[in-house]
Amino acid sequence: MKFGYNLYGVKANSELKLLDFPHRNVYKNPDVIIGQGKLSYPDKNIPDTVYLPFCAYNKEFYYLDILGIAKFKIIGKERVIIDFYSRANVTAAFVYFLDTIVSVLLLRYNIFPILGSSVRLKNGKVVIFSSKFGEGKSAIAANFCCRGHKLISDNFTVLKWDEKQDSFVTRSFTHNIDLWGDVLIKIVKMKPELSLKRRIRKDLGKFRVDFTKVASKQYSKVNQIYVIKVVNDIVEFSPLEISGVKKIEKIKNIIYPSSLCDTFSDRSSLFQFQTKIAKNINVKVVSRSRIDKLAQFVENIENEISRESIKG
Repeated sequence: MKFGYNLYGVKANSELKLLDFPHRNVYKNPDVIIGQGKLSYPDKNIPDTVYLPFCAYNKEFYYLDILGIAKFKIIGKERVIIDFYSRANVTAAFVYFLDTIVSVLLLRYNIFPILGSSVRLKNGKVVIFSSKFGEGKSAIAANFCCRGHKLISDNFTVLKWDEKQDSFVTRSFTHNIDLWGDVLIKIVKMKPELSLKRRIRKDLGKFRVDFTKVASKQYSKVNQIYVIKVVNDIVEFSPLEISGVKKIEKIKNIIYPSSLCDTFSDRSSLFQFQTKIAKNINVKVVSRSRIDKLAQFVENIENEISRESIKG
């Protein structure tokens, strides 16, 4: 093994360098080993296995094939194998690895990633913005960073319970935001000093931008989760705080990947996590119109948080 990684609390040794993820010396007793190997679609006669066109899984393994990019397999909790289609697609492969594969691996250790980008505001509050893929989580986080706030995480956020603070905390593990080309142009105009790392895929107009200079690297208490619904109609900015059973259900829906929680995690641990968030973090649902400018939505969020801080 050449590299050691802290994957959101899971100790990993890898023979491969994981792009854009900070590495350290190898661990003496790692939780998981990451390496290369030849992979093929699992046998179709394995009992209690879910078979999909490019994915197969059961309680013992998770297999994913991203055509033309790479095949991945998680075996138990201890092993991850990557089979690249071509060395030319290594960059794109690690995007999928640090997103989908790591998320599934975390579930094996009862660590539940929240599907959402997060920022630490100038007043110290930490806010998570959760939405479906492609509905603006990253663009919202980037806009906040351009307005003087700090980046914690893009795409998904991992929470940790802090006994001393009696609250959930989170910190930045990677300092990048992936942006579509049209959004990138606007962000760079707002903050020219940002550094473009690379295009994620040759056939995809999405780019990785280095936000290290505006990243928060300390553990901070999580105060608020906004679950964003994107609609086509004009809507008023009117966040609705939810509670009770609806809040617990909403929390499970924003755990990533929620569809695999029952297969790869302990149900008791999952329920405890959901109820603990419900008791300790405010969750609001808010609609955002595709018609409105994103900057206006961000300003509305800022104003609402400022008003709540004054009330508090």
